[in-house]
Amino acid sequence: MHVITIEEPGLVRVRAEEPGDLASGTVRVRTLYSGVSAGTELTAYRGTNPYLNRKWDTERRLFVEGQSHTYPLSGWGYQEVGEVVEAAPDVSDPPVGSLVWGIWGHRDEAIVPAEKLVGHMIPPGVDPLAGVFARVGAIALNAVHAADIHLGDQVAIFGQGVIGLLATRLAVLNGARVVAADALPARLELAKRFGAAEAFDVGAGSVAEFVRKRIEGADTAIELSGSHQGLHEAIRTVRKGAGSSRPASTRARASGCGWERSSTTTRCSSSPRRSAASPRGCPTGGTSSGCSARSWSSSTGARSTPSA
Repeated sequence: MHVITIEEPGLVRVRAEEPGDLASGTVRVRTLYSGVSAGTELTAYRGTNPYLNRKWDTERRLFVEGQSHTYPLSGWGYQEVGEVVEAAPDVSDPPVGSLVWGIWGHRDEAIVPAEKLVGHMIPPGVDPLAGVFARVGAIALNAVHAADIHLGDQVAIFGQGVIGLLATRLAVLNGARVVAADALPARLELAKRFGAAEAFDVGAGSVAEFVRKRIEGADTAIELSGSHQGLHEAIRTVRKGAGSSRPASTRARASGCGWERSSTTTRCSSSPRRSAASPRGCPTGGTSSGCSARSWSSSTGARSTPSA
């Protein structure tokens, strides 16, 4: 069987890999589809992924000095769909023959703990390719949940790639009026098809100025471009006392920012309707609302200090 390996920045190879042995509580999954992340995995390919030169402290939830991964990076990938072709005798769920989605990297097949695939079966009649979007869909959903959107809220969403478009659709379904921002016309057209009330080309000017011509400012901004310029503009776009959700990870330190490469959700707010239950921080040192920096994990909601 084969596995995709990033040998070094800019060099990818297909390597041979010995099939794993089935153990108690595991299943063998043969890969049908494996999605390539345009964010995380491209940073590994380019050599800019924070885990290559920093270490994630799980208790303090921030990057510290150290290193988490080194080249070669084998079997990266977190958007896989496959068929269960073999199961250990003690496994009944998922059954052999079922189609599942999960994380086992870019490889022909993998031995996966069955418990990791419980609830991950693709329903009959659904195109298996749709399973590739399960993980990124969860990221978009967490962004919308973290933004605490209320019915009728004015929401600006920066970045209309896969996750941004999913967030746009989910925010609309949650009752928001969405302004979608991106630099690519094709993405903006898709955003409007997904329900965005307005689509703004960031190359044409300032999103903040565009939004503030109509209203005082957005109630919430969701930053999914992974750009520190996008984060800066998102903070400018929200009204006083509003919030911003930032699940995207910026790839380099921006001048004037005291943190970098955080993969958590950052919210900036002093909103009376939400601050009592969930105090929010300002990632630019307090210039937006006079508050200190805090972050919320996009997957668990646990608070932490952004990386320095």
